[in-house]
Formats: sequence, structure tokens, C-alpha cells
Amino acid sequence: MANLIDHDLMATSLLSSQAAAKQQVSTYNHQQLDYERYKRAFEDGTLIKKIAEVYSTSEEEILKLSVDSGQGGKVTISSMLETMVALELEHDGILGIDLQRDMERTIDFVDGWGRKWKVTIPPYIPGIGFHTEDAIDVITRQFERFGKVAIGIFICISFMRMSDYKDLQSKLVSRLSQEQRFHVRQISVRGVL
Repeated sequence: MANLIDHDLMATSLLSSQAAAKQQVSTYNHQQLDYERYKRAFEDGTLIKKIAEVYSTSEEEILKLSVDSGQGGKVTISSMLETMVALELEHDGILGIDLQRDMERTIDFVDGWGRKWKVTIPPYIPGIGFHTEDAIDVITRQFERFGKVAIGIFICISFMRMSDYKDLQSKLVSRLSQEQRFHVRQISVRGVL
């Protein structure tokens, strides 16, 4: 089940104030997934099987959604995790329609209404850590790249520690405009491993 920050809204934008951010984060039930474990499962071929099992879909459908035209048509750990985000959103009916992988090499998914969505999955990696500024740069570059084009950004927070999640949210609230915050959605996917 997709766990979004504001449980009263199915798809929520970032909060507009630091105080509200702190209040909502404290009530969010965060489960951190182990990025390295998912990476190993991707490399040994078990991740696709587990995703298919949990989301009740075929491995072929997962591969189709995981082909990343922005990476030369390759299936990568990132594109596989992006597919988990898409399947979670589809499963919970948050967008109410099927997402399809974009083939223009500029965005990740397009929904049935033609809205464009990028997915970013900033992980905490033991021994390396979490780089809040890098995560923010990825998000702000997307807004610079697309300008006023209607693009939404899903931030998958499932591979972050709670402290990194709080820090990222706090800094995004102050670094993004109100309009940009409206287009950012934070999502958590359920573990498949």
C-alpha cells in the first residue's frame, strides 16, 4: 500500500511550512527498505519474481515497464525500482489509471491523461550514507529541465532512513517554490523482499 505523507489525501504535495512538515513526519509510519538487498536481488534475478508475486502481475509486464529509454533501453536497478513505484500507484488507485513507460527518453512515466512523471529514489547506502543535497539537485534539475511543462515528481522514500527523510523534506520545503511543491509527491512502496 502506498504510504503518502498526508493520509487524508491520496496524493499529497509537499507541505508549505517547516512546522507542518515536522508535525506530519512525526506521524508517518516509515519502513526503510535495504537498497543493497534489492540491488543484489536485481543482480541475481530474484527481484523481478518477487515484484511479480507481490503486485500480481507478470514478469513480462514488469520488464516492459522497466525498460528505460533514457538509459538506452536497458533495465537497471533504478528502472526496476521505478516500476515498483508505478505498480504501487496503480495498485492503490492513486492516479486511477495505468502508467506507461515514456519512450521519449526525457521522463519516466506518462499517465492516461498524458501527464508526465519523473521518479527519483534517493537511497541510504551503508558505508556511503545519504546525500540530501544530491537528492535535492536531482529534483530541482527536473524543474529546470521542463520549466513550466506539467511534470510531476514522485520521490520514493522507502530506501531512506527516517532522519534522512525528515532532512530532505525540511530542505525541499524551503528550496522549492509553492508551485513546484504542488507537483512533488512522496511515496513509500511496500517491501517485496
